[in-house]
Amino acid sequence: MRNTKQKQIINSVIEQLFHFTSDDLISKVSEIDSTIGRATIFRYLNELIEQKKLQKVHLDKKVVYDNCTHDHNHFVCEKCGKIIDLVKTQPISNPIGLVINRSSVTYYGLCDDCQK
Repeated sequence: MRNTKQKQIINSVIEQLFHFTSDDLISKVSEIDSTIGRATIFRYLNELIEQKKLQKVHLDKKVVYDNCTHDHNHFVCEKCGKIIDLVKTQPISNPIGLVINRSSVTYYGLCDDCQK
């Protein structure tokens, strides 16, 4: 994979974002270099996902990209929309011998700030 100036700019933005949408990324990248097109950004996002350097997470009606690539769960605040990574604490029991490659659980509720 060639490390072009465009990819360097996109990477520098991704390093500053957590649980971001493609629109978030496109907006931030265009502030730095407006010549980088949407198609370039989407192609590069897909490359990063294939290389397992980024996860695509489906939360209700929204897709976010997560640069935390280890297996984990999420909490979404229903009031402010904050997304918090949660450590998986207990594996599920598997009495019928399924091969589970990964799992994803999303919890919804109110974050600490919104409970006040």
